[in-house]
Amino acid sequence: MEARRQRRKKGFMAILDRHCAQENAKFAGDSEGVKSEYDFLYVPIDFETRYNKGYAFVNMTTAVAARRLHAHLDGHRWEVACSKKVCAVVHARVEGLDSLVTHFSGSRFPCGGQKEFLPVRFVPPRDGVRKTAEHVVGRLLPRRHG
Repeated sequence: MEARRQRRKKGFMAILDRHCAQENAKFAGDSEGVKSEYDFLYVPIDFETRYNKGYAFVNMTTAVAARRLHAHLDGHRWEVACSKKVCAVVHARVEGLDSLVTHFSGSRFPCGGQKEFLPVRFVPPRDGVRKTAEHVVGRLLPRRHG
């Protein structure tokens, strides 16, 4: 069960990584090309059902990269479990790495000590190829017993 839940976040990371790698391959050898990279991801989870809430926070490192991701995902149909859901990409109220980290750093997540459900920032930013380190943002709340 835990592996399935982890795949949801990892699956979305795979979609983002594949997109960034494909976009960046178009500019290989072109120092003027703007890279597609992301440095923050949070896929909110309903801790009662353990399913994602159907949206995510992604911070692309440039406006150009954000526009590319918008063009790629907006209107995308998810082919999961016979779902007819269509992706709608919108701007968040809180934008930018520093603002997102500040916003979520004070948040507490009742996820029973499971860090994979928390927001993360990536250093260096993920570009679909390069290895990065995940840094958890926010605080875990212990699981309540009883």
